[in-house]
Amino acid sequence: LKKILRENIQKGNFEFTAAGGDGTLNQLLNSLLEVVNDTELKKIKIGAIGIGSSNDFHKPVKKELKTPSIMIDFSNAKFRDVGYFTFRQNGNYIKKYFLINASIGITAEGNFNFNNPDGILKYIKKKSSKWAIIYTALKTLLHYQNQSVQIYSEGWGAKAVKLTNLGITKNPHFSGDLSYGGKPVYDNGLLQMYLSYNMNIITRLKLFRALQTHKFHILKNVSSWDAKEIVIDAVRKFYVEFDGEVIKTDHAKFGIHQKYIRAVSYTH
Repeated sequence: LKKILRENIQKGNFEFTAAGGDGTLNQLLNSLLEVVNDTELKKIKIGAIGIGSSNDFHKPVKKELKTPSIMIDFSNAKFRDVGYFTFRQNGNYIKKYFLINASIGITAEGNFNFNNPDGILKYIKKKSSKWAIIYTALKTLLHYQNQSVQIYSEGWGAKAVKLTNLGITKNPHFSGDLSYGGKPVYDNGLLQMYLSYNMNIITRLKLFRALQTHKFHILKNVSSWDAKEIVIDAVRKFYVEFDGEVIKTDHAKFGIHQKYIRAVSYTH
């Protein structure tokens, strides 16, 4: 992919479209940012056609994609913030990017389970993406164990918590119909943090219901704030999800590049 992208850029092609889910778009984003220089980056435009399981990049949408008649209007591409994080793996530090959101905790573990399905989930995924997401969410909620982590962030300070879930977002919508509430803000140079901590099975189920109704803030043991950076450290490795992709680490530092790349979603 990187070779193909580099060849096209050298030919003067700067518009690229990812047809798939959020992970496909994420692969395009990360591959492009590895092969372009600063001058080329200003010319790049990326589009996306949402034919994946959740398609969070396009949310909120008034109607689901029903026909193959798609137009990517690159003339309407606008500069968006790009989130990034560095993480430690096998003694090395690696950098990855995301356009939509990232997470640690239940959401990240749920994405890992969704990407590595058991027999039941394989069957459900063939029938319905919506019910596959619900099945994965409930199974993860019931089996999840809070993780001891240290969080450093302006607006929060430095605190040790029993982490249930941490959303690090540019778009509050994620995983099917779930949302923290509010509207996406794509170019303000800030990450929106949504922390849930020290929750048991009952309160985790309440969390799931609150996210379905977009009423995260009514819950106890939650906190939200905006920040440019956040660092998470732990003794035990934890999953980090970014636009549906998942890695595992014991240290992650998140930041934001303001108005970094131009992007546009589909119209139909």
